[in-house]
Amino acid sequence: MKNSNIEKFLRVDQDKAPAPYEVPAFQGMLKLDANESPYKISTNTLTNILQELGKVNLNRYPDPSYSDIRQILSQRWEYPPNQILLGNGSDELIQAIIIAFGGSGKTVFTPTPSFAMYPIIADILGENREDIPLTENFDLNLSEALQSRMFNSTQPGNIIFLAIPNNPTGNCYSKSAVKEIVENFHGIVCIDEAYFDFAESNYLHLLPEHPNLIILRTVSKIGLAGIRMGALLADKSIIETMRRVKLPYNINILSEAVARYVLSTKKGFESKIKQIIDNRFWLYEQMKQIEGIQVYPSQANFLLFRVSEQMAQLVYNRLLEEGILIRSFGNQGRLAGHFRVTIGTKEECSYFLNKFKKILENYS
Repeated sequence: MKNSNIEKFLRVDQDKAPAPYEVPAFQGMLKLDANESPYKISTNTLTNILQELGKVNLNRYPDPSYSDIRQILSQRWEYPPNQILLGNGSDELIQAIIIAFGGSGKTVFTPTPSFAMYPIIADILGENREDIPLTENFDLNLSEALQSRMFNSTQPGNIIFLAIPNNPTGNCYSKSAVKEIVENFHGIVCIDEAYFDFAESNYLHLLPEHPNLIILRTVSKIGLAGIRMGALLADKSIIETMRRVKLPYNINILSEAVARYVLSTKKGFESKIKQIIDNRFWLYEQMKQIEGIQVYPSQANFLLFRVSEQMAQLVYNRLLEEGILIRSFGNQGRLAGHFRVTIGTKEECSYFLNKFKKILENYS
C-alpha cells in the first residue's frame, strides 16, 4: 500500500490531537524552569551508588513487583506496601489511570490552569474532557452546572485530577473544596501530591475512608528526577485494577538500584528540602518588594509571578541572554504574562533576582 494518508489510521483526529510536548534544551544555562532540585547527590553517595550499579545484572529483568522499593516507601510514608504501585514517572501513572478508568461516556475533569499532562494525556487517548476554571486566586469554586455534572450519581465513573500543591500556581486548594469533591464525586479522584514534600499538609489520611481515591507521589522533586520514578497509593481494589493495565518491568533495573540505595539511607533529602523551603520564603519576600510585578504565595518548590503582558517576552529573552532559563506561559490565556521560576540554591536565587530586577529597571 503506497502513498497512503497515515492520518486515516490515527486513534484521535489530527485536529483534536495535542501538539507534541516540547521542552526547551538550552546548554550551559542556569536551569530554573523544570522544578528539579538544585542540589546534586553528594560525592560519597554517588560513589556508593556506582558500587551498587556494579552489582546489577544487566542481562536480567528487574523485579517486576519492585518489592524492595515499595517497602522503603511504605516506611517513609507510613502506608502499606501492597497498596503502592510504581510508575516510570507520574506521567505513566496518569496515563494508566485514564486507560483503566476512562473510556466512552466518561469525562476527565481537569482544573485550569494546572499540570499540562492531565489534558494532554486525556486528549491523546481520545477522552471526553472538561476544564474546571480556577478562581482569581487559583482556588476551586464549582459552579452549580459543574456540580451537577461532577456529582451526578446516575453517570458514575468519571475522573478528576487535583494537583495539590497545584502546578504552576504553587497554591493548595481550600480543604473545604477538596473535601466536597472527595465526598461527592462519583468516580476516581486523583490527588497529585508531586510537591507534598514542600507543603504544610497532605491528603494521605483520607485514603482509608475513600476507596475511589488515588494519591500520586514522586521522587523527582526532591533530587531524583533523572531516574523517573512515581508512585501511586490507593485502595487494594484500585491497585489490582492498575496492575492489569500497567506495563511489566516499567522501572528499569538501573533506576531500581539507584532508588533502592538512595531512598533506604533515610537522610540527605530532608535537609535539602528544608533549604529549598527557606530559599523559597526568601525569594518570595524579595520579589514582593518589586514594583510592577505580582508574585504568588507557594507551597511547592517554585514561584509563579506576573509581569505586564507587554514586558513578558522581553523579560524572558533578556533572562536567556543572562543565561537564566525559567518557564514562560507566553501571552495567551489565563497565564498571559506569567512565569514560573524553580527555587534554586540561595546563590542561584540571588543571581536570578539581581538580573531580573536590573531588566525591569532598564526597560520599564
